[in-house]
Amino acid sequence: MIETENELRDKILKSQRFGIALPLTSLLTRDSFETGDFYTLEKMAPFMKEIGATILQLLPLNDVGFGRSPYSSISAFAIDPLYISLHNLGLDIKNRKAVIQTVEINIRRVRELKVKALLEYFQKNLNTELEIELKEFRKSQIWLDSYIAFKILYEKNQGESFLTWKESEYSKEVEKQILAAHEIESKFICFLQFTAYAQLRKVKNIFETANIFLKGDMPILTAKNSADVWAKKNLFLLDLQAGAPPDQFSDIGQNWAFPIFNWEEMKKENYAWWKDRLKYLENFFHIYRIDHVLGMYRIWAIPEKAESAKQGYFFPQIGTSRAEFLEVNLKPEDFVNRKIIYEFEKDKFIFYWDFYKYEGYYTLDEEIKKRLYPLSHKHLKEDEKFWKKAGEEILSLFLNSSNMLPCAEDLGAVPAFVRDSIIENKVIGLDIIRWTRSLDDGTFIKAKDYRKNAVSSFSVHDTSLALEWWEDFPDEEKKVFAELIGHDLTDTSKFNLMKQFIEFALS
Repeated sequence: MIETENELRDKILKSQRFGIALPLTSLLTRDSFETGDFYTLEKMAPFMKEIGATILQLLPLNDVGFGRSPYSSISAFAIDPLYISLHNLGLDIKNRKAVIQTVEINIRRVRELKVKALLEYFQKNLNTELEIELKEFRKSQIWLDSYIAFKILYEKNQGESFLTWKESEYSKEVEKQILAAHEIESKFICFLQFTAYAQLRKVKNIFETANIFLKGDMPILTAKNSADVWAKKNLFLLDLQAGAPPDQFSDIGQNWAFPIFNWEEMKKENYAWWKDRLKYLENFFHIYRIDHVLGMYRIWAIPEKAESAKQGYFFPQIGTSRAEFLEVNLKPEDFVNRKIIYEFEKDKFIFYWDFYKYEGYYTLDEEIKKRLYPLSHKHLKEDEKFWKKAGEEILSLFLNSSNMLPCAEDLGAVPAFVRDSIIENKVIGLDIIRWTRSLDDGTFIKAKDYRKNAVSSFSVHDTSLALEWWEDFPDEEKKVFAELIGHDLTDTSKFNLMKQFIEFALS
């Protein structure tokens, strides 16, 4: 078991708490510019104190470049300048419209306008004192110079993959040349990160004074076209893409197109990239969500040339050796040709996710099936032991590299050994109410039977909102759930229903 004694974690865990989760872009005030920012975040502290909430969770704040998803950033460290408060810099630039007319936000356009205003501010205020501050900040952040160099080239190439750039091969020398050739631009990008850092640190201090904890979100993966992959290519396997196997959300699985971590290389470097990442997050947060914690144990890896996510495999994996096929008088090539297995390493083979549904399998002679099928799960127990050990090594690293309390996103088809491991190691998980049911008979679990070390919630950022879920719920199930939460189905008040939802979640 991992030792997790820690003053901050103990303080958070000593009592039951409730909180609010939101994307910062949605948090508007009259002093923000088009989207939520770090000043508007400060304004949440008195509101939360008034309602008794003690945790505020944010979606990731990482720089997404020309993209939109906060889970696909161009840096695992850098903060998106979108969240910098112009008001906190004394700039009286407000929303262009007095009345909010739509919930749709043109993030890219807003960022462009804000960065333009920030550039003007930077040019007016660049003096010796600011130069010294920026120089010190750059020295203190090991990731920053490579990010600045990447950002310059990324914008110059309009977001095209770095693999197509003239400077596709990173080196310290290449980085120095780029920074020297774009000195003012380098300083401005540094200024954006320095300002974002200072403003978010201020928010954390305000929240601490109010006895409220700020919870961040650490995406497990980073975009293939990112500063991290460009500068640390050895830490990633670019010929494999992360995703998820077929499940209730997708019968063909999901391909997220993120590169897989090269854990062997990371270990050689004593996991320095992860340690630096956690150290940086700790400047801003008391708690952090580990996105897709399952990926710390094993991850669904899809070869770059695979036709669909179905043709992935759990990485790392022992696989079935050629010798094991030959032991039962089978030639692996016969099944490669039938497209039910493929060779992932020399003389090592993986069975496709649901190979037994493929024509290549069900048209086989029954006698061959009897010899072939057992090979598909021959090493499962060994794999699970290895995955548990590997995942706990990573969790141990996280717990020992930061004082923050980790919250594991342990949703979806999570093997029992992962849940057991999280509980053993005192890491909190997520119990999403619509999915929290008995494994024996599928009934909804009573509030008293929820995990003690988990967050209960009706929704997450990937799901519909609670009322939308309720509206789409089959009548029979609705009746059962209504009984669980004490809801009268003849009561049509949405306010009363939401009140009962919240009361159940808090119980």
